[in-house]
Amino acid sequence: MRYNKIVEDDIDFFKDENEFNNFDYLATNIVLDEEYKGYIDYAGDVDIYSVRLKEGEYKLKIESEKPILIELYCEDGNILKMNVDKLNEAVFNIQESKMVKIKIYSKDLVYKFKYSLKLMNI
Repeated sequence: MRYNKIVEDDIDFFKDENEFNNFDYLATNIVLDEEYKGYIDYAGDVDIYSVRLKEGEYKLKIESEKPILIELYCEDGNILKMNVDKLNEAVFNIQESKMVKIKIYSKDLVYKFKYSLKLMNI
């Protein structure tokens, strides 16, 4: 009786397409020269991307609505760490082919802001 005359509402819960890539083994695989968009949904949210890079010079372009932290790392240590505010670019070299992870996160108590990243071979 208590469900009598209840109608369905149109509530649509926000869900980031990269919602569950928050550990190394769940990292979203990306391709060079493609742009990727993501969201930091809550304080403590982490997005991790994975890409195999050959020897060479690369540029990482990041655009963010709010300050975020970016780390590039691989099994033998950090390659690059940067604070991003608005539009930032970083150039780095890879000495030998390796799998690289890109970790994007915020330490501030902000949520639901967008970012975009593009990794390209120079």
